[in-house]
This record gives sequence, structure tokens and C-alpha cells, in this order.
Amino acid sequence: MIDRLRGKLTERKFKREELATLWGVNVMTVSNKMTGKAPLTCEEFIAAAKFYNLSDAEVLYVLYGESRLINPLA
Repeated sequence: MIDRLRGKLTERKFKREELATLWGVNVMTVSNKMTGKAPLTCEEFIAAAKFYNLSDAEVLYVLYGESRLINPLA
């Protein structure tokens, strides 16, 4: 999941500093979360998805993978 989220945020040219401010943490914590070294909370995921305007299909892709993006109701 983290790899797919990082990919979608990279498409949006995210900056660790922006996420740090959004989540109220330091940049190193963001780096740890985006590499899987620290857990990402649901609240942080939702905040990032809203801030970077991820569509419903993109959120489903991040959470469940490619097959859900093709047919979200499958």
C-alpha cells in the first residue's frame, strides 16, 4: 500500500515538507512513514488523499491494488 501511495503522491509532485506540516510531524517522520519504517494512520492517509486531490478510484487503487481500479465494485 505504501508503495502505491508514494507513487500517486509522486505523480502529484508531493513534498515531504508539505506532508510534515499537514500531519503535524517532522520531515524525518514523513520519510519513515513513506518507506514503511513507521506506521501510517488512517487519518494521515485521508488527509494526504484530500490534500493531493486523489480520486475515489485512486484511493481504491492505493488501498486494494490494480484490480479494484479497473472495476471498483468487483
